[in-house]
Amino acid sequence: MTVARYPGTRRPQPAEPGDLAARPTMGNDTAVPAQRQPGSPHPALSAGRPLRDLEQIRSHERKLYHSVRVTPEDVAAASKPGLAGYGHAGPGELLRVRAGDRITIRIHNGTDSADVPVTGPHVSASGVSDNVFVRVPPGSSHQYDYDVPADQPSGLHWYYPLGERARRSCGRLVGPVVVEGDIDRVPAIAAARDRVLVIDGHGPGRHGAAVPLLRVNGQRQPEIDIRPGEIQRWRVLNAHPERCVWLHAEGHTLHHIGQDGIPFTRARPVQGVMLMPGNRAELLVRATKPGTYRVFAQGYQHDARSVAVPAAELASMVVDGRPIFSRLPRQLVDTLPIPTGPVVKQRTVRVAGDQNGHDGSGCRYLADGREVTLDRWARDSLGTVEDWLVINDDDVQRPVHLLGNPFQVLEVRGAPAGDASWHTDPEIWRDTYRVPPKGQVAIRVSCRVSA
Repeated sequence: MTVARYPGTRRPQPAEPGDLAARPTMGNDTAVPAQRQPGSPHPALSAGRPLRDLEQIRSHERKLYHSVRVTPEDVAAASKPGLAGYGHAGPGELLRVRAGDRITIRIHNGTDSADVPVTGPHVSASGVSDNVFVRVPPGSSHQYDYDVPADQPSGLHWYYPLGERARRSCGRLVGPVVVEGDIDRVPAIAAARDRVLVIDGHGPGRHGAAVPLLRVNGQRQPEIDIRPGEIQRWRVLNAHPERCVWLHAEGHTLHHIGQDGIPFTRARPVQGVMLMPGNRAELLVRATKPGTYRVFAQGYQHDARSVAVPAAELASMVVDGRPIFSRLPRQLVDTLPIPTGPVVKQRTVRVAGDQNGHDGSGCRYLADGREVTLDRWARDSLGTVEDWLVINDDDVQRPVHLLGNPFQVLEVRGAPAGDASWHTDPEIWRDTYRVPPKGQVAIRVSCRVSA
């Protein structure tokens, strides 16, 4: 894959007052611990290397231009353990924008078919914007323009080529997108080192008993360096096509400050955060005493037959250096308000497995015996609030995902007794959740995105 930048794109940009660029949050200018063991020839296959920060492209004068050429070699490489697409071991470039910016992504298709929807931001879903129905023929190019709304909350989103071959690739050839905003200016957060962690990998995600290979930023079990008492901000994206990641950091509390691109009004201390494929979580982590601590995906029950998905190692957090004192924030920012208007419609939808599903999700959604598209449901009800009951008739958990339309999880029925991974908070906005085997989930949908 070849990446090109249009004229006018600068990296890094001159620092502005309060700008994230004023801090060394990215790049190789921050000291990292020495390697504890020699690596194999390919860095993505080597455990114990320092976590690499992703190359970033920042918007300039309210615009960000990005060009991507995806080749058959990229897709082939993405299907091999230890490698990912975009011509290198890891996700694509990190795009940093602000509310009101325009993102232009031009994709050159050298594969069977591809398009690049930016999932998450509240943008138009037609024309040359976030239109998943556009197909780019082999050998041709297509330009996508995304206008980030002026009131877009700050948070983590992502982009990826979607096509019959590309969508089945490891990590979906993914690149993260950060929308910067008010929460980035909260003093305790502005002072924290900002790290984007993209989780992808290969191996059993649903039913297999073997331990899957998971990677962070294209690396196997990298080391995350942090000083005693230091607070780091981790923006975590689960880009694995199948595996849920129940994220834990050994001996440490995760302070949850945002979910699926929407910040919280206050930090929520938790021991673990469950991430479905496509989920994004923003966390503050304050290191304790010196030592090496596991960062891992805890095992969980996937289906009604008690087949357990095994735990998997993600990284090591190496706490070392001169101790510092960092204070966690008490208050964050105003966020997307909980709807107070009347619920105009109640819907019931059933989800079932479909290995031949055309949208790559491996499932289909039915209402009154007819197949429906959840995104279109939401877009047909623009500006309203609806309550949906999602029923899973299968004996394995199934996803519910709405592109650009956040929802609250009001109730979960049928979750395994005592399984803490199903804990939810109705005040948290999401765009992806899971439905228990033979269970139900009640959600409240804020229909915000126009067709």
